[in-house]
Amino acid sequence: MDFLEVFKGRRSIRKFKPDPVPRSVLEEILSEARWCPSWANTQPWEVMVASGQPLERFKAGQREKVSVRAPHRPDIPTPDKFPPKWHERVADIGKCCLDAQGIGREDRDARNRYYEEMFTLFDAPVLMLLLLDDQLDIPYGMMDLGIFLHGVCLVAQSKGVGTLVLSTVVRYPDLLRSALSVPANKRTAMGIAMGYPDESAPINRFDRRRVPVSEFATWVE
Repeated sequence: MDFLEVFKGRRSIRKFKPDPVPRSVLEEILSEARWCPSWANTQPWEVMVASGQPLERFKAGQREKVSVRAPHRPDIPTPDKFPPKWHERVADIGKCCLDAQGIGREDRDARNRYYEEMFTLFDAPVLMLLLLDDQLDIPYGMMDLGIFLHGVCLVAQSKGVGTLVLSTVVRYPDLLRSALSVPANKRTAMGIAMGYPDESAPINRFDRRRVPVSEFATWVE
């Protein structure tokens, strides 16, 4: 595939096929993504790849946490609110996802089911969990993890593997440590749900929107 075809073709997948992704493909994705840049070449990313029974055990724990509305206690704080301009974008993508599934604003049960699906990776067969050692500085470490994360998503796209970046999988680090044996000295930073996309699902096909360059670029000439 052409680079821009891969770059612009990558999108968040919220409906996956049950087919497993071969370990050899996952290893190729990580091997190629490791060429991403990082601050002073520290390459701080650490990855746990979960599938099969361990992942199902984690998903079951997530369902239980959501059902009792357990408070979120992420290792790295996630924002609960955004100022108006950014909140509008968050609200817009949420509306697109609900509309694509035919879920009305008044349908609380369907909205709650969708919320639970976010915590269980939309049934993706693979979770790549990104970790950051607690000896490392968070701002720069997270910047490097973000660069690496995007690299993983692009390489996966080039191989026909769909991805979804999810903070919902790191809201309960105690569960990650018990279900997936995450070491105590590693911060659970972000998750990537992975699998083969269900191309027929409307939630994987709605039109995406991006702000124009004029809204975020300043030219100094």
